[in-house]
Amino acid sequence: GNQASASLAPATIDTVAAAPTAALEEAASGGYTSDATVTVGGFEEGASWEYQLPGASDWTAGSGSSFELGDDTYADNVIKVRQTDVAGNTSSETTLGGFTVDTTVEDPTIDIASDSALSSDRITNDDTIDVGNIESGASWEYSTDGGSSWTDGSGSSFSLADGDYDTDDVQVRTTDAAGNQASASLAPATIDTVAAAPTAALEVAASGGYTSDATVTVGGFEEGASWEYQLPGAS
Repeated sequence: GNQASASLAPATIDTVAAAPTAALEEAASGGYTSDATVTVGGFEEGASWEYQLPGASDWTAGSGSSFELGDDTYADNVIKVRQTDVAGNTSSETTLGGFTVDTTVEDPTIDIASDSALSSDRITNDDTIDVGNIESGASWEYSTDGGSSWTDGSGSSFSLADGDYDTDDVQVRTTDAAGNQASASLAPATIDTVAAAPTAALEVAASGGYTSDATVTVGGFEEGASWEYQLPGAS
C-alpha cells in the first residue's frame, strides 16, 4: 500500500510551427514590380527562418524581416519561406511568385535630327527631335520647359518650336512596365525654321520711273546669314 509521487518540471509542449507570412514590399502592378524586397513575418519568438529561390537546392538562412530578389521573372509559388521554432518544429512552406522583378531601365537618347548649318554648330532648320533607346513596352514623354510640364510622346520623335535651347531645357524620360524611370537632356541647340525676308531698295529713289543711280541697297539680314540676288533673264 505504499505510494509515491512525482511532478513534471515546467515544460512546454509544442508540436507545430505556424507558416510565416511573405509578400512583396511593393505589390506588383500588371505583373511587374521595381521593388525587389520580400517582407516576411509571423515568426514565433526565438524561431529561425530561411528561404529558397527557384533553381536552388539549398535553403538560405534569413535575418531581420526581409530578403532581396534578383531581376527575373518568377513563376507562381517558386519562392519559398519557412520557419523552425525553438522546439525544433519546421513549418510548412509559404510560397509566392507570379510576377517579374525589374529594378533597372536603360537611359533614353535625345538629339536633333540633323544639323542643317554649314558647320556643326547645332543650329538647324529641322525642328525634329529624335528619341531612342526606349525599352519594349515602355512609355516616354518629353518636356520643353526644364521638366516643369510633360507631354506624352509617341513613335520616335517630336517637334520643337523655334528658339535657343540650353542644357536641361528639353528633356525626355521613359517609364518601363515595372515603373522604373530614366531621363536624358538635349544638348544646347538652336531651332530656326524661318528666315525673314531682307529689304531691297534703290539707293536713290526713282523719279518719274527713272533713276541715274544703279545701286540697290539691301539689308535686314540675320547675323551670320548669306544673301544672293537674281536679275531678270537669269536662270
